[in-house]
This record gives sequence, structure tokens and C-alpha cells, in this order.
Amino acid sequence: MISKIITFSAVFSLLLLISCDKKESTNPVKTADPGLTTSSTALVVLKGGDGKAVIGGGSEPYSVTSVSNVSVVNAQMSTRELRVTGLAEGVSTVKVIDSSSPAKSVTVNVTVTKSYTTGTVGAVSFSSNRGNYSVSGIGEYASTPPTSGQGAIAMQDYESLYILAYKVNTPTNLDLMLIGFTSGTSDYTGTFYYPATGKVVYVSYYPNTNPTDTTFLSTGYLLNGNATAVMESISSTAMKGTFSGAGYYFSDNTLNTSVGITMTNGAYNVPIVRTGLMADRSIQKNVSRMVKKIMGRTVQF
Repeated sequence: MISKIITFSAVFSLLLLISCDKKESTNPVKTADPGLTTSSTALVVLKGGDGKAVIGGGSEPYSVTSVSNVSVVNAQMSTRELRVTGLAEGVSTVKVIDSSSPAKSVTVNVTVTKSYTTGTVGAVSFSSNRGNYSVSGIGEYASTPPTSGQGAIAMQDYESLYILAYKVNTPTNLDLMLIGFTSGTSDYTGTFYYPATGKVVYVSYYPNTNPTDTTFLSTGYLLNGNATAVMESISSTAMKGTFSGAGYYFSDNTLNTSVGITMTNGAYNVPIVRTGLMADRSIQKNVSRMVKKIMGRTVQF
């Protein structure tokens, strides 16, 4: 069953927080133009949303010299970061030049869409002492919560990779799951752990939550006792693997160690949307406090 669209500012906030803490990539990819490099030659952003790519090479400062469709995209440079904002659905190219003479350049293609989706079914499931979870459907990620259906999708930029899975019980009650992966390199194969350094996984589960409540992500379960996720396979379009672990219930940013959860037989097989790095977003304070306090890590803003 094709899902409805999901996304709202709190989900954006938590997805940003479980992303890698780096501000800029130290390994932008080379493009066909030998002059400058860019962390992404193609960005996909939501209408009303934003994204960024990191420019390298040549001589700073860099500047935006042309935008092919100014009604679709607004683009600005901030030191090494090309920041784009989606104004309307459509496509545009953004050309960046450096300050050398003659100027070196690089072009980034930008697509503005109403939602992130691949049109491909994704699946996430697990068993637990707090109930079982199973989702299968085409996941979409946009500006309004769904009213029916279920789906799962992964989103990847050059710094982070995360899975969003959801099942709508009623328009004001859904079961939501987020799995975030961080890696010190571009290699996302192998085993991820929490707690850990290097390859880290963050698993959170929010049953029976009301998506119209802006504070809903302050209540749920986190696998912060221990967590393991195996990336069995990953390509440019899909990822597959397993996960398990133990953690606790939290409410109002307070961990309740008397209410534990143990997940077993966790599995994911989801399509990937490559978005380009999400730019700075408004971080809801209750979510940031929860992540800092319960997951025990420093989050950069």
C-alpha cells in the first residue's frame, strides 16, 4: 500500500541530531571539472527546505555566479558551504566560481521536490518485550504527517545515513522508528554499535505517538544500553541489514531505567534517497536536551 507523506519539524530535528557531528566534509568528491570539487554534484531538497554542499579546491573566497532557475532555487555561499533553498518544485543548476584568474568553477544540480521518496517498498521489523513492530510500504518524507498507511525509507547525505519507518494506526496515533548510522569514513559496510566511536548506530522507537503534538518525540524508547546493527549490503539505491539491542523508556527528557526494552530479530531492507547534506535547521530544545542527556553525546548546532 502506498503511504501518505510524512515529515514535520521535530522529525527533521532528530534526524539532524542523529547525523554525524561534522560541520564540513574533509573528503569532497571530485567532479568532471578539474578546477573545483564538491561534496555533492546533485542535491535534492524539499520545497521550503534547504540543503548544502561543501566546495573545495581553487582559491577562496568562492561565490555563486549563476542560478539557471531563480524561481526554483535560492543559492548562497557561506565560506566553503553552498547553501540552497527550495522555492518551488523543479530543477535548477548552480554554478560556483573561485577567486582565481581565470576563475575555476563547479556546477551543482538541484532538484526541488514536495517529498523525498523512491517509489520503492521498504521494510523494517523487530521483536521485543514491549511488542513487535513490522512495517512494509513506500515511504515518503515531506511537510505533513500521514493520515493512513505505512512505509520505510533511508536518506543519505555525505555525512550521515538514517532510516525512517512509520505505521499509521489513526491520524493522531502512529508508530515511528528512527535508525541513524554514523561513520568516520564513507564506508558504511560492517557492524555499528552503541555506545561506540567510529561506526555508531542510534535506534529509537516511538509507539502510539501523536504527530500533531510538536513535542511527541520527547517520549519513546532508546537503545542506549547497547545496540548493534549490521550493514549486510549497501548500494547507491538500497540498504539491507539487521539490528538488536537493549535500552529504556524516556519521557519528558527523563530516562526510566525501570522500564526496559529488548529488541531482537531486527531487520531492515529499505531504498535510499540521496539528499545532499541537510543545512542548519531549527532544533527543538526538548529533542536536543533528550539526545544530549540520554544518548550521552555532544551535539553541534
